[in-house]
Amino acid sequence: MNLLFVIAPERFRDEELAIPEEAFREAGIGVDIASTVPGICTGMLGGTVEAVMAFGDADPDDYAGIVVVGGTGSQDHLWASAKLQALVRAFFEQGKVVAAICLAPVVLARAGILAGRQATVYP
Repeated sequence: MNLLFVIAPERFRDEELAIPEEAFREAGIGVDIASTVPGICTGMLGGTVEAVMAFGDADPDDYAGIVVVGGTGSQDHLWASAKLQALVRAFFEQGKVVAAICLAPVVLARAGILAGRQATVYP
């Protein structure tokens, strides 16, 4: 089963997407990339990647887990997204893997799934 990676449409951390994505693909785990809208997204280091869907269109039943990628764009495009918070909660409530990197754990906190848990976020 695949993982869903969520990135901001601009200013995501290129390496926070590329390194885990490569590791999962090498392990035989598929990765789909979603953003606020489908299309080309640009990282903080200038790399581009295609989001195959808007995360609001993702179905948790199709994935083993979700990974929210950080970068300064996550603050502007992901932190306050009610759709993303609902999606994160759906993965969590189904007992699936929920992960976030760098600045992105704020999404998990705002989704209400970190109560009673320890988490680390880039300051």
